[in-house]
Amino acid sequence: MYSYEDEENMIKIVDSLLNNLQEAICITDKNCIVKYWNKYAEELYNIDRKEIVGKRIDSFFSNAIAIEVAKNKKIYRDVYHSPREGSHIIINAAPIIIDSEFKGVISTEKDISDIRSINEELEKIKERAEFLEEEIMRLTGSWNSIQSKNKKMQTMIEIAKRAAPTTASILITGESGTGKEVFARAIHEQSKVKGSFIPVNCSAIPNDLFESEFFGYDKGAFTGANISGKKGFFEMAKDGTLFLDEIADLPLFMQSKLLRALEDKQIKRVGAEKYIDINTRIIAATNKCLEKLVEEGKFREDLYYRLNVIRIKLPPLRERKEDIIPLLEQFLKEAAKGKKGAKFKLDKETVKILTKYSWKGNIRELKNAAEQIVILSSSDVIRREDLPEYILKNTEIYYDNDKKTLRDALCEYEKSMIVNTLKNTDGNIAKAAKILGIPRSTLHYKINTYKIDVSNF
Repeated sequence: MYSYEDEENMIKIVDSLLNNLQEAICITDKNCIVKYWNKYAEELYNIDRKEIVGKRIDSFFSNAIAIEVAKNKKIYRDVYHSPREGSHIIINAAPIIIDSEFKGVISTEKDISDIRSINEELEKIKERAEFLEEEIMRLTGSWNSIQSKNKKMQTMIEIAKRAAPTTASILITGESGTGKEVFARAIHEQSKVKGSFIPVNCSAIPNDLFESEFFGYDKGAFTGANISGKKGFFEMAKDGTLFLDEIADLPLFMQSKLLRALEDKQIKRVGAEKYIDINTRIIAATNKCLEKLVEEGKFREDLYYRLNVIRIKLPPLRERKEDIIPLLEQFLKEAAKGKKGAKFKLDKETVKILTKYSWKGNIRELKNAAEQIVILSSSDVIRREDLPEYILKNTEIYYDNDKKTLRDALCEYEKSMIVNTLKNTDGNIAKAAKILGIPRSTLHYKINTYKIDVSNF
């Protein structure tokens, strides 16, 4: 027979069970009076059960979910709630129905603040991983980083792809900023060699350090030498690729020693007696005309032919006008990673200016311009006034008469001139009017006419 003592023991067992759950348990009656409040609920909300039991739940929580359940008799699952700053709670609540009669509400609430924090950290790590993946792809030289709609460039990409699996020396020529090192890294990556890619700026090596930098040295080779010796560039690039940038800047005596190493396929460290065999792929690059330097006696003809087995000539950006906007959009996207949700668009006039500009610094200059635009632009639509001043000064735009009247063109030019002057004066209308040579009242009128927001400056 079931006794009162058994019922009391059962209540103690249930209470012990609920108190040991890692969830806050709250039970209210049909009038939303709190009847049960476990230990985890006390810890989670810092409210003692003696303080809350016997009182309406909404006197402690104005938006308590138990009130909603009592009204509509519905089950709520996985409802997010943030009762105080820095806390994140998931609530499940259900009506208590006995013999078809509503008796109250039971809710379970779990603190997911730690999980939320972990998810936020994981999101940051994911963003960082994506960034690093893109950087690795860029630095290791994936062909995805070299895309072009230009026919000349496509031909060079095809040559590079065919040459990559071979051991042939490659000479890459082109103006500064055309992407010579990017090509070299892509070739190295696709060559599948075991060794590293070692880039060397030949113009930065002092004459007296050439041998020790390229060939390395043994311990005690000279005063100030590392006591354990040092590997040179050739040893560092063993079974890999040695990228000799600015090769035209090597003095003649250095050219001679470099040629000997390439022909003999072995080097000797400074201060050493033994030769070291080298198996290194050479990719050289220059922005100068080596043929002319050979004619002038400034570059060894035999070294030129040794390097110029495969020639890749990269066209300047001004000859690749179809690539300017796609490249800029890519650089804008990269530069805007720090700005959440930023997606930049270019208006028609901006596209016209950017494709007309000469881009003497080539892709490097374009990338720098993208970074400047992202930092200084106040809108996600890039307009004429958002472009760097030097680009506007060095670009002439001719408008099509059938698309724009002379009055429209003059108004656009006038508005652009006013905007740029206000930028240069930090929005000071008096100074801007003086520079423009017009009365301040006239400038106010034109600002209103063109709907220029002076607060942006």
